[in-house]
Amino acid sequence: MLARHTARLALIAVLLTLARPAGWCPPCAAQTGTVHQATGNGVAFTADARWVDGNGYRPVQISVVPLTPPVADRTLQVEFLVSRNWRDQYDLRVVQDIEIPASSGPVEATMAVPQYVYWNAYRINVSEDGRLRKRLSTNGWVRVGNRTNDLADCLPAVVVVGAELPDTNALAASLSTHILLYDQYSSDSVPANRLPNLATRTAAQLPQRWIDYSNVDILCMSLDELAALQRPDPQKFRAVCQWVAAGGNLWVYDIGDDWQRIGRLEGLLGLPPGAGDDTRDPLARGWQEPNARQYGKPVRGAISSNVPIIEDNVTERPAARPRSLPGRPEFLLRQYDAGLIVALAAGDPFPGQPDQWAWLLNSMGSHRWLWYQRHGVSMRGTNPDYWKFLIPDVGLAPVVEFCVLITLFVLAIGPLNYWLLRRWGRIHLLVVTIPGSAALVTFLLFAYALVSDGLGTRVRVRSVTYLDQRRGQAACWSRLSYYAGLAPSRGMEFPADVVVLPLQFIPPAAANFIPGGSGLAPEPRDLIWREDQRLVSGWLRSRTPTQYLAVRSRASRVGLDVVAAAGGEKLQVTNGLTTPIRQLLVRSLEGDYYWVSDLAADDTAGAAPIEAGEGLQRLAKTYSENRPRLPPRLDQQNYGGMFGMPNRMYYAFSSSGRQVAPATQQTGRLERSLAQITGGSAADPTPLAPGCYCAVVEQSPEVVLGIRGAREEESYHVIFGRW
Repeated sequence: MLARHTARLALIAVLLTLARPAGWCPPCAAQTGTVHQATGNGVAFTADARWVDGNGYRPVQISVVPLTPPVADRTLQVEFLVSRNWRDQYDLRVVQDIEIPASSGPVEATMAVPQYVYWNAYRINVSEDGRLRKRLSTNGWVRVGNRTNDLADCLPAVVVVGAELPDTNALAASLSTHILLYDQYSSDSVPANRLPNLATRTAAQLPQRWIDYSNVDILCMSLDELAALQRPDPQKFRAVCQWVAAGGNLWVYDIGDDWQRIGRLEGLLGLPPGAGDDTRDPLARGWQEPNARQYGKPVRGAISSNVPIIEDNVTERPAARPRSLPGRPEFLLRQYDAGLIVALAAGDPFPGQPDQWAWLLNSMGSHRWLWYQRHGVSMRGTNPDYWKFLIPDVGLAPVVEFCVLITLFVLAIGPLNYWLLRRWGRIHLLVVTIPGSAALVTFLLFAYALVSDGLGTRVRVRSVTYLDQRRGQAACWSRLSYYAGLAPSRGMEFPADVVVLPLQFIPPAAANFIPGGSGLAPEPRDLIWREDQRLVSGWLRSRTPTQYLAVRSRASRVGLDVVAAAGGEKLQVTNGLTTPIRQLLVRSLEGDYYWVSDLAADDTAGAAPIEAGEGLQRLAKTYSENRPRLPPRLDQQNYGGMFGMPNRMYYAFSSSGRQVAPATQQTGRLERSLAQITGGSAADPTPLAPGCYCAVVEQSPEVVLGIRGAREEESYHVIFGRW
């Protein structure tokens, strides 16, 4: 009886496991990835890698269901390998342990796998106690077939929260997907204006960490779904808010024709003035209407304006004649730290009208809804801005010293050596003096490099941090430039709330476009997930300039304590940022500006009144002095041909062969945020609203260098805060 009962429980467990992935990911032709299911060694194992394509971290949902209750604790080590070319050599290896406590039921976990190379194939190895469990592992490489991967630089990755796939015909038409999809399908099977890079999830199926949204450009849900997400699972709600604060774009619909529910949205997201002011004009509360001059114009930004969209006798369809400009817009926009909130009045915005979607996308700007423009980094084209952020005077070849040394070496090892030995009558010692002198010169060159560059790790950092003290939320963008005299044996370690993205002059995907570029691909990289993420091997090489873009979003309690001083002429400012402040511009709740210089951590000082223009001018001067520039030894007029690489390599191409706008840091959230110091613009106004401040600090409390003992040089950190 016991054996029969156990077998019945095992059968039920297997059936539930096999049925569950369909519940995780509802049928959707736009998502990519596969599901691996296996049973053996007393468990049913599932790895679901289905998600929208895009750069960033892809969440791989892992489920382990014990077929019988385990009598002791077990640990499965899951190894996820990614390859571009279906070879035995992997490009990325991610490892994570899955703990199965004794007498436990199903165990679920999420493995975040970075996507900076094409996912042409993957392989899963499951081990226990150091032994490979072949029955749970994949049988060799599994082809993924991510067809929309080729369009990641042309289209946004969209996730819609709901049980059914919405009608995206009008949205796809506004993006001219019939042109972009021509290379992906034959002319007889081109989908009728379907948005290819879109997936749906119910609220219960959303990830619980913000980094799992890092490859998503737009998240769309109704106001009721957002409110419902907060109550049963606040962790998922916080993940969505942290993702938006870190630069994501949240579309919330069903706000009401008269914006009567916009106060509820403000209350959920912690936006001032919050709920209770529904009768007030949203424009007086920080919301912005779209620019009327953008209405009726085609979506721009993805395809370079100087390249016609014509492919093999397939020309762009004439745009439908737009409707007359509506009396009032159907959506409003509001900045949310580094991200953007879009409030849509309609109860269901789909399918909508192409001209309305185009108006929305143009109002946002492609620098927000295109991943590579929002980050300023391309994973499919070259990144010429790489050369503008090297550590000064580190890693450069000692050309002058080498020329002097090699000249002296040639003279000494040749004529002088021969003349002296012949004069002394010991010409036979040439076989000793020549290799000995060569070894001595080599040692001197090596010693010079060690003395000049050292064995430690130097880091140059450029960061911007959004700090909302009311919500206790911090979002930070940082660019990290490394030079390690000797790479640390432990690799680099970052917290689990940091997205780390390689910033390479020639990414692996772009190497295929360069003649002989296959040899430029980097060595395989290993990532181990524990409580944090350990970037073990392949991420930092000795004596090699290396750069990364890091994005962090988390709860934070640091900030400034600002109070009015006696008499009202000054503000008392206490530095609770845990780092010295070099420059500080504060705008009081009444709208007046105040200035503080050189305020140590935990110290208090009086802020003197200052004119807004003068304060911004001081900040702008510091910003200009710290702008990334090409090293002096590089030809700034013709650096496109450096190292023998042709200038044409400084354009980005999608795999479909279309030219897109080149990647530049100037479109990224880091540089666009810092540029607000210079006075802002209509698209990005100055962040210094009443109750805000801008601080240039010595080190950012939200920047993680990843290496103990690393020394910062020539860094620049800015904090935009609200108290």
